[in-house]
Amino acid sequence: MAEIIISDTSCLIAYQRIDRLDILQKLFHEVIITEQVLSEFGYAVPEWIKVKSAPPRSVIAFLKRSIWEKHSYTATITLL
Repeated sequence: MAEIIISDTSCLIAYQRIDRLDILQKLFHEVIITEQVLSEFGYAVPEWIKVKSAPPRSVIAFLKRSIWEKHSYTATITLL
């Protein structure tokens, strides 16, 4: 079992469509998403999925210049 996954919206949507979010819990010790991912997902998530705040805007701005904008919020959660 892997330790931690920092999920983006597409991963949650894929497992939600087949009603199997529980697979993530079986594969990973800890599942983390950002508040933005939760908002984009549009459904309530189980208690075992941890929702973290996004990092400061200055960090996000830097990463937007450095990596694909869509993943900047997810990538920055590792800095918390």
